[in-house]
Amino acid sequence: MIVGYNQSVVVVPNKSNNSNDNCLPIGYDVPNSHSLFAGCVKRNDTLLFSTFVNKPAHWYKTNNKVLYYAPGYYRNTTITGIRCYDLKGNNSDGYANVLYGGVGYRDAKIRLFNTMANRKLNFRVEIYGHP
Repeated sequence: MIVGYNQSVVVVPNKSNNSNDNCLPIGYDVPNSHSLFAGCVKRNDTLLFSTFVNKPAHWYKTNNKVLYYAPGYYRNTTITGIRCYDLKGNNSDGYANVLYGGVGYRDAKIRLFNTMANRKLNFRVEIYGHP
């Protein structure tokens, strides 16, 4: 089931399985942002990857950034949750989507982009998983 709040997309696990009821809260989110939340992060999950993406605005150009996550130190882990926070908010036209991999896989390719020129990207990306 997909639940939307403003322009944010939240992927909520199926409530028929009682093990999914222990998901941690999403945390903070900027109003009117285009944040992406996928999967269910539980208490025993490990933060596999975390980064800030801050790209300045360019005249007459849109911003694109592609992040790759491949298992390094945590080789035998499965991704359980992806959180991409749009820190700029206020309808900044910054979006995030998963191109391949993601929840249930061992790797992920995430695209952060703007749809309008002369806008900066300001995202925080977190990937969680468990062995």
